[in-house]
Amino acid sequence: RYALKNFLDVPAGSKIIDIGCGTARSLEYLPQVKYVGIEPSEPYARHAQDKYGHKASFICGYFDENAARSLAPYDLVLLLGVLHHCDDVTAKTILRDISVGLSPLGRILILDPCLTPTQTALARKIALMDRGKHVRTPAEYIELATPLFRVTKSETRDGVLNMPTTIHLAELNVPT
Repeated sequence: RYALKNFLDVPAGSKIIDIGCGTARSLEYLPQVKYVGIEPSEPYARHAQDKYGHKASFICGYFDENAARSLAPYDLVLLLGVLHHCDDVTAKTILRDISVGLSPLGRILILDPCLTPTQTALARKIALMDRGKHVRTPAEYIELATPLFRVTKSETRDGVLNMPTTIHLAELNVPT
């Protein structure tokens, strides 16, 4: 909720691709948009379709270059809690594939748990116990993106979720 309400301005009517949308709860915090959720877990995709199918489209599967081309152009891509599940090669491939269909003024929002020297021991432990085995430092998340994108905003925050955790948010766009 924080990312979509406080960190990023999302204009009504934007075309949004939500990669790894899960149950698509992000829709609750967005204005009226053209939303496509992509989710590899069939039960999550089915739940999202059942709950939000009247105002969004869902694809059960993985985002790749073919998906990028077929959905292009899009204004915003949400990667909320996705990259910490991906090794570096997979994360860079996803970002490269996103670039194929991103509109010239399009943006990407990244939100993932991160590791920092100042986070609490409990927040660090929770991050390291996550199912995602590739929790990174904020600098490492940025490093994944900067060959293709420019970082327009970046922030690391504690206490945004309902548990002790540290998250990194970044807004990216195509360099001009």
